[in-house]
Amino acid sequence: MRYAAENCALREEVRALRGLDSVRSAVETKVQSLTALEKTFLELLEAQRTEESSG
Repeated sequence: MRYAAENCALREEVRALRGLDSVRSAVETKVQSLTALEKTFLELLEAQRTEESSG
């Protein structure tokens, strides 16, 4: 029972932290960074494929 109460308290704390503007901003920044990295990776992959097929 002790672990269930601790788990519940931790879930509430996580919910509260996720509600903070700074946390939401960090999550949004992370998503934007990941999107930019993925776009760059795909562009490089396509350039490599083009180079291999023409070279």
